[in-house]
Amino acid sequence: MNRTLLPVDDADTFKRKALKWACQFNSCILLDSNYPHNKNTQIQWLLAVDALDSVCAQAGNAFLSLDQFIAGKRSLMAGFLAYDLKNEVEHLESKKKD
Repeated sequence: MNRTLLPVDDADTFKRKALKWACQFNSCILLDSNYPHNKNTQIQWLLAVDALDSVCAQAGNAFLSLDQFIAGKRSLMAGFLAYDLKNEVEHLESKKKD
């Protein structure tokens, strides 16, 4: 995996071009700090494309599935957790379909 920190003079233009480029892949994720002048981080945003592997878990065992998925992996991972995961963190109930 190639990780390179690049300074960019016009971040908005670069971000638009990078997202346009990312559209050619089946999946992409953009993580944005939303703090363009934050001195506590080197990375303002991160773009990842084209998943090499993925996991999708059913309600009730999401954390176990995630633990099994990441076991032994030693690379940077990007992804998202669905809102309904809250039901596995706290005792909450939802009548909505998953």
